[in-house]
Amino acid sequence: MSFCLFLVLYKSSTCKVADFGLACPVTSGSPQVTTGARGTDGYRAPELLRNREFTHAVDIWSMGCILYKMASGKPVFRSDMDVVEHCIHKRGIPIRLDHTAYEQKAKNSLSSFVLRMLNFEPSKRPSASDLYHEFSNECLNPGIVFPRF
Repeated sequence: MSFCLFLVLYKSSTCKVADFGLACPVTSGSPQVTTGARGTDGYRAPELLRNREFTHAVDIWSMGCILYKMASGKPVFRSDMDVVEHCIHKRGIPIRLDHTAYEQKAKNSLSSFVLRMLNFEPSKRPSASDLYHEFSNECLNPGIVFPRF
């Protein structure tokens, strides 16, 4: 599976994800319904795969998949069918960071962060604002050391 991601790098060392491959305007309280498969195999939120109404929570799901791959080097789901099977059977999501060079405190924070983003229930996923504050307070804590890339 190929993985395409558009990143914007700023002079201030800021990096922003600019495209998830499935972009459409969504206003608060106005869910959209998709038809057909859009997005990257294994990165689509369950509600997209079931042709259900969706909100910005699909982007939170995709970002969780991207963050996990960035941290572990492997996708959390091999395919859309893997996502569907986890939903149907209510299986836990396999967050495996044991082979990474992160210290245990960093692994725990990152695992918790990603698992919240990958909640099968869209209404239980955090907002982008919540994630920003959690990341700022928890993951950028001076007591947690992530390896430099």
